[in-house]
Amino acid sequence: MALYESQAARFSRREYTPLDIQRIQLMKEQISQATMLLESNADVMAALREYYVKLLENEGFPLRTDCRRDIKNFAAHMDSNIVCIKMQVRGLGLLAEVINDRKNLVRPIVT
Repeated sequence: MALYESQAARFSRREYTPLDIQRIQLMKEQISQATMLLESNADVMAALREYYVKLLENEGFPLRTDCRRDIKNFAAHMDSNIVCIKMQVRGLGLLAEVINDRKNLVRPIVT
């Protein structure tokens, strides 16, 4: 049994089943997968950014001067995307904490 706030009544009671716990666990796993994918995407973007920025230092790259502005714009765009991804990862971390707290509320207490 767990208490949860309802709009219809001040407090309501609901009995949770093992299937409910499994669904909560599945959500946690999906959040973990999404977090891993987002972090991987941020790493790939950072590597791409670094590769193109290093081209500007490579004297053997013939378009170094002509592409300077475009590469700097690309690097700034990648920086912005990486920041957004990191914010999403932090949000997923908070969501995982909330789900874990809720799971602890509905988990049966063994005495």
